[in-house]
Amino acid sequence: MDSFLFSIVGGWVDPWRPEATHQNRVVGGAAVAAAMQFIAGGYTVAFDGTVFPDALDELAEACLRREIPLHYVVLRCDLATCFDRATARDGERPNAVQFADLHARFSALGAREAHVVDASGTADEVAARVLAAFRSGAIAAAS
Repeated sequence: MDSFLFSIVGGWVDPWRPEATHQNRVVGGAAVAAAMQFIAGGYTVAFDGTVFPDALDELAEACLRREIPLHYVVLRCDLATCFDRATARDGERPNAVQFADLHARFSALGAREAHVVDASGTADEVAARVLAAFRSGAIAAAS
């Protein structure tokens, strides 16, 4: 997903800002269109990016129209761990308020809580949890 996001060279808005809604929809649409093209070509696609819960219905409808199975997983751990990982990854501390707001968007998912996988632990441990959830059908998105 980041490859699409960082393709914007003019008019960039930080994607967590409220005024980035249009940009995020355009970028998301471009990424989904590319994923659909790969799928049409016979490839399995793992879409790695931030798909907000409120956008899942639209994505599920697009997949349903094309008879494409969709699995949705939310990798979630506590805010402090997320903040530490973001700092280590980017080399600078993110804005704490904006970061907390982003984290909160995935904290109360209602019926989609079943799609949450504990992201604490090592990358290998998290990958094993995601694979187990996939194999069990727990992260299959209902349309």
